[in-house]
Amino acid sequence: MPEPEARIPDDVNEFLENHTRTILLTLRRDGSPTAHPMTGLYSDGRLSFSTYRKSAKTLNVQRDPRTACLVTTSDDDAHFQAVVYRGRSRVLEGREMPQRGRAGGDTPNVSGGTANRAADRLKTGKRIIIEVSPGEVGFLDEMSKG
Repeated sequence: MPEPEARIPDDVNEFLENHTRTILLTLRRDGSPTAHPMTGLYSDGRLSFSTYRKSAKTLNVQRDPRTACLVTTSDDDAHFQAVVYRGRSRVLEGREMPQRGRAGGDTPNVSGGTANRAADRLKTGKRIIIEVSPGEVGFLDEMSKG
């Protein structure tokens, strides 16, 4: 039976809609964690990542779907904030990258050429989407207390 998805508070939802800098954490075969710097796209309560089908992160989530993400502001932001997003991943094939949650659907720091190449590779099957469903989500400082 699937685990229920977490309700994402409005302030956390707004943060996720406006920030893409993400560290995706997956589990290696031996159970140790490994981190992958990514551009995370948030839409409909889920985080999504475009990556190569044969990447280590793809193999890791296919073997063990438990995933954690840290979505942050830039490291030079005077008011640095981060959201912890723990959940379960699944690999989506033959899909287009979801549009950005906020109006306009644009993704900062991703050029149109890069986005177009990734879209083409999704269509050919060289790339897949890792989608993470929320299990526990909140601001880092709040989650660290508990």
